[in-house]
Amino acid sequence: MKILAVDDDADLLALVGFALTQAGYAVVKAADVKSARAAFDAESPDLAILDINLPGGSGFELCAAMRRESRLPILMLTARGEEGDLV
Repeated sequence: MKILAVDDDADLLALVGFALTQAGYAVVKAADVKSARAAFDAESPDLAILDINLPGGSGFELCAAMRRESRLPILMLTARGEEGDLV
């Protein structure tokens, strides 16, 4: 299974990537919307983990773009704690 992990926090992205790799998953990492979009198109991941706040756009916009082209599962990973973000 190939997972696309997208986060602009390099330390968090490295941690998530390491944990998933140790669990046996292939991980493709991206730090912004543009590179995430390119990785999505080139790699055809089975799952995406997206941060909400990203350079070049938001994780919500990226999620919507991915959803228009694919039914892959998408998890939102964020430190934001507002009720609207959690829902």
